[in-house]
Amino acid sequence: MTDATFDAVSAAPPEDTAGSVIFTAYRGPLAKLAVKTVLLSIVTLGFYRFWGKTAIRRFLWGNISIAGDRLEYTGTAKELLIGFLIAIVLLAPLFAMPYVLGYLVADETLLGLLGSLNTMVLLFLVQVAIYRARRYKLSRTQWRGVRFDQSGRALDYARMAMVSAGVVMITLGLAYPWQRVRLQRYRTGNTWFGDERASLEATATRLMPTWLIVWGLAVATVILSILLTDIHQNGDDWLGGQSILTLACGLGTTIAFVRYHVVEFRYFVESTRFLNLRVTSRLASYKIVFIYAMSPILYIITISICAVILFRVDYWFNPGAIPTKSEMLLLVISWGLSVLGGYFVVSLVWV
Repeated sequence: MTDATFDAVSAAPPEDTAGSVIFTAYRGPLAKLAVKTVLLSIVTLGFYRFWGKTAIRRFLWGNISIAGDRLEYTGTAKELLIGFLIAIVLLAPLFAMPYVLGYLVADETLLGLLGSLNTMVLLFLVQVAIYRARRYKLSRTQWRGVRFDQSGRALDYARMAMVSAGVVMITLGLAYPWQRVRLQRYRTGNTWFGDERASLEATATRLMPTWLIVWGLAVATVILSILLTDIHQNGDDWLGGQSILTLACGLGTTIAFVRYHVVEFRYFVESTRFLNLRVTSRLASYKIVFIYAMSPILYIITISICAVILFRVDYWFNPGAIPTKSEMLLLVISWGLSVLGGYFVVSLVWV
């Protein structure tokens, strides 16, 4: 196995490898581990995924070398399983609440208010879970025998996240960099390595020019979509230049949004003060854009192939049940879009 410089962060200039961060793994072993986790999770109805996730984390942590010494992950699958069961107990009633309220409440206005309140509580608990998950991963990470940790209260973090999200909504998205810096400062300021505490010297002002590009493209996309709706209702040709421009703005917004997060990541890394070290990042935007572009495409291709195989198997056992080509195409597209939507939801929440 050969060492390859990790593009995400580098704790020293390229010519000085003594303090650099190195990722020393091939894609092959990780891919085999991921496939094994997926297959065994299917066979065990999801039960194996905790063991698979633990194995993947140990693989990733163990292949990250900082100044010549590797990270160590000490978490166990049992701990993940217990955490999952606790989350199910807490969140299951909230997921079921809308259906229960639909039977118990007849007034539509009251039902809408209670549903909104239930959603707010659910989002609050999701933020609590995100902060606690970060604490767990840090507390199970060691370097040179010294453990990382996270202080602070998950409830305070969740309250901060909800309030700042409200500010973002009121400002129509303009306050998004401020929210990101505020939350990152709280997370970083409560990160510890032994008795050494990290800090973040970042401001939203540095991120605002990059974010304004995203915001401007998003506003243009919304305006063009409204204009297209009016054109369509008037019976005009709505597949002309306006629709192409709208699609271009939408695609540009997506790419600009991904680029913003890369710029944000590099800025946060460079603004972090920890153990008297200055860390820099060489992460390239185009690499992340490529990953986000290829991942959903591969998901759609995979699920489409599975759909065709399932249709053929069903036809072998029941020849009269095979759908028409148009029905098959529609179902394959629906499955693909469902997987694509699920992929983006999961990536936005956990990535």
